[in-house]
Amino acid sequence: MDEQKKIINYLINPINLKDLLKKIVYWKKNKYAHYICVSNVHSCIESYLNQTFKVAHNSADLAIADGRPIYWALKIFGAKSAEHLPGYYITEKICELANKKNLKIVHLTNFNQRYDGRLFYNTSKRLNNGFISLNHAVLEISDRDETHYNKSLNDLNGEKKLNQKLINVCKNFKPDLILLGHADKIKLKTLEKIKFDFPNIKISQWFLDPITKNGPDYNKNKKRLLDKFSILDATFITTHPDVIDFIKNKDKIFFIPNPVDQSIDNLNISKNKAHKFDVFFALSHGVHRGILKKGKLDNRTKILDLIYNNKKIKSNFFGYKDKQPIWSNSFLNELSKCKLGLNLSRGKPVKYYSSDRIAQFMGNGLPTLIDYNTKYKDFFTNNEAIFYKNNNELIKKILFYKDKPNLLMKIGNNGKKKYHKYFNNKLVCEFIIKKNLNVKYKKKFYWEI
Repeated sequence: MDEQKKIINYLINPINLKDLLKKIVYWKKNKYAHYICVSNVHSCIESYLNQTFKVAHNSADLAIADGRPIYWALKIFGAKSAEHLPGYYITEKICELANKKNLKIVHLTNFNQRYDGRLFYNTSKRLNNGFISLNHAVLEISDRDETHYNKSLNDLNGEKKLNQKLINVCKNFKPDLILLGHADKIKLKTLEKIKFDFPNIKISQWFLDPITKNGPDYNKNKKRLLDKFSILDATFITTHPDVIDFIKNKDKIFFIPNPVDQSIDNLNISKNKAHKFDVFFALSHGVHRGILKKGKLDNRTKILDLIYNNKKIKSNFFGYKDKQPIWSNSFLNELSKCKLGLNLSRGKPVKYYSSDRIAQFMGNGLPTLIDYNTKYKDFFTNNEAIFYKNNNELIKKILFYKDKPNLLMKIGNNGKKKYHKYFNNKLVCEFIIKKNLNVKYKKKFYWEI
């Protein structure tokens, strides 16, 4: 913060909003008593005419530029860091600051601890990191690991132990929020007991799998989503709620994008000029299984066949034609060898649904091919992603872009910047918290179009 500037007869601090709020937080943390003057032209003249007013004003711990002429004067005096800080605006920001609370969160989902890092790069980890980055205390429970390691003759699948663990954690930790991610082994009656014992705890879930009628495993995923829906304060899905046909009242169901995490998604693939392949795609027959299942069909192979059989295109496909899936760092290494990534999810394309591969692709700067029918053009331009309307157009666009390295670099870089700016894990976690706590906000999140 620059030194105070004297304007006629009183002193003004050339300060910006960020530094002002930091200063207020510091004072609060150290329990110091201070006062701030919100200074305008009228108070400037008053301090010239009234000695008592002048002393009171100049004795303030901070005096900020409320009036625009005061702000202009600071700029004339060379205060580069100064910002115009109107009183109404500062009051609103201080109220927002006062409303912020460090929450205690129980995040119960599959953290895949027993797979020794093979499944580290997942949404569970990205969300967890997001909450921690927002300074919330997060207690993780890896439900699938808990049940796997706690099977017994009295508890054949380990679910009794898991459900009791959640109850015990709530008694000891007393969380503000329980967030479930695909937590199929948690029983509704367990949550009902927790709500009865601790009525102020918020409970919600996130769900990443396709849940539309023309998608895979429709009945199974519908049942999973609705299993605990009645007791939840909110549900977050990676499909737009408008296309969900089995929930009439959608006041408690919200779209979230697949988040990126700057500590995980940090490659700049588009800047690599030594790509060996034109297009990348990887599928699996289940992340936990890890290998292909004989006889299992996937409708996406028809599209992959068109690309693979085109002699002008060098494909780098995994989980296809008996080539086993790849995971973790091997996945990133193979991704980095390619010019383009095909964002192809199971089932018929619907509004905003995508698997988390879109975050892995765009978050790491890989120019990404996206089906037009996902409506992701609501979020990204042709300078940030590559859209196709049918299989023929997909082939044409691969052939068109694959030999244009400068254009691909531009698209990959722009896409990464946009995705990290608007779809990062901190923003997604902030959205989840605000919806759970019914916090009102004026500025919508980018995906709330």
